[in-house]
Amino acid sequence: MNLGVVIMGQDCGKHIKMCLDSCKEADWIVFCDGGSTDNTLEIANKYCNITIQNKYDKIDPTMNGRQRNFYLDYIKKNYPNDFCLVLDADEVLSDDAIKQLKKDIQVMKPGMYSVKMK
Repeated sequence: MNLGVVIMGQDCGKHIKMCLDSCKEADWIVFCDGGSTDNTLEIANKYCNITIQNKYDKIDPTMNGRQRNFYLDYIKKNYPNDFCLVLDADEVLSDDAIKQLKKDIQVMKPGMYSVKMK
């Protein structure tokens, strides 16, 4: 069983590298960009298997859900049998988080799990 990570963000070039470094042990990483104008995509493309883009409309109150549906559709089509951890670009995992999750998912049943964050 594989473990992938989806990272969602926009104009997060100042801190995305910390997030990406913390999940580099994942089997795949997808960055969902909302229309960055800084160096976010340049950094993300060095780490991620793919970068997908969907322009984020900050005025639209339904945009968070629409953005999540956008990347979930991509994941369902391209990684239908894998587990997926979703992070915002300013979240950082502990040093052994990916290794532990990869071990844990070998005995978990498919489904949705909510992980407590510190």
